[in-house]
Amino acid sequence: MTSRNSKVSVVVAAIGLLGFLLTAQGDPKEAARCYLWSFAWATCLPLGSLAFLMIYHTTGGKWSEPVLSLARGAAATTPFLILLFLPLGLAAPHLYPWAQPEIVAAEPLWQHRSAYMNLTGFWLRSLGALLIWSYLAWRMQQKVSTPKLQTTASVGLALHLFLTGIVTVDWLMSLNLHFASTIYGMLIMVLQAATAFALLTAVACWKEASHPSFDSDCFYDLGGLLLAQVMLVGYLSFSQLVIIWSGNLPHEIGWLHSRVWGSWKWIALALLLVQLFFPFLCLIWGGLKRRVRVLGGVAAVVVALSPLHFFWLIMPTFHPHEVPFQPGTACLGLMIAGFWGVALSRVKEEPREL
Repeated sequence: MTSRNSKVSVVVAAIGLLGFLLTAQGDPKEAARCYLWSFAWATCLPLGSLAFLMIYHTTGGKWSEPVLSLARGAAATTPFLILLFLPLGLAAPHLYPWAQPEIVAAEPLWQHRSAYMNLTGFWLRSLGALLIWSYLAWRMQQKVSTPKLQTTASVGLALHLFLTGIVTVDWLMSLNLHFASTIYGMLIMVLQAATAFALLTAVACWKEASHPSFDSDCFYDLGGLLLAQVMLVGYLSFSQLVIIWSGNLPHEIGWLHSRVWGSWKWIALALLLVQLFFPFLCLIWGGLKRRVRVLGGVAAVVVALSPLHFFWLIMPTFHPHEVPFQPGTACLGLMIAGFWGVALSRVKEEPREL
């Protein structure tokens, strides 16, 4: 990737940030909601790449060669998530019912949870998780797998799942008083991994199409892994839907109803058809997975639908009856896209590992 791409990405990120700051002054609460969505989406590339590196150092394999250097560069940006979290922590009183004293005073269930759900605990758990992830990302920058690094990676994978479950409750699930799901944290983690892996695969395919340097078997394996992750996202989403539907509890049905009815049903349909069925139908055929341009295009579609998926998971909590269209949302999307572009454009080519 060239320095020109890095400069363009910086400009895009700066324009997005400036546009968001200009539009956020009109409605601070809506700005906080948009920022929550963008932060959740921003975690995908660093944390998903970190998960990929830990899997690589645990298992090894030639299949990782086309995306390995890209994953290292993306995971190295994990500490920047601490800076991105600071505005979210400051905006917590505008977002979370448990952070608003008048709501807590009127709701016994929030009072019962106040020993855990409070601003101090929110900050400590979030910063603690981000610091641990930053340490793991630093450790995974090592290029040669050693027994000690393999142990760190395998333990780190289990820790990654645990930490994702904790922060998912804090950042997303605690927006709702009654909604609870044991699948939700796993869904977010797999969605992060699928988004990161799809983006890394798309970039690797673009580079390979311009300057072929890898065996087609590597891209065949990448296509198979991308197919598995897309299917896992679909499986977890469908499982959550079935559990909520069969439970038939009013508060949980309300969470689901707001996302599959009204204006939101069209986004749900788009996610089903474009993010799940389209990649599945393309990648199920072995021959297409060896064609880097086709594989890169399918991966790009998965990446493009990722922010919409997070938008669909988060925003109906605040707008259950209609899809909001805020200029700040588009500006934040530009900012995160620029941030990701900087992360990938600063990757240096490295010798292929044997």
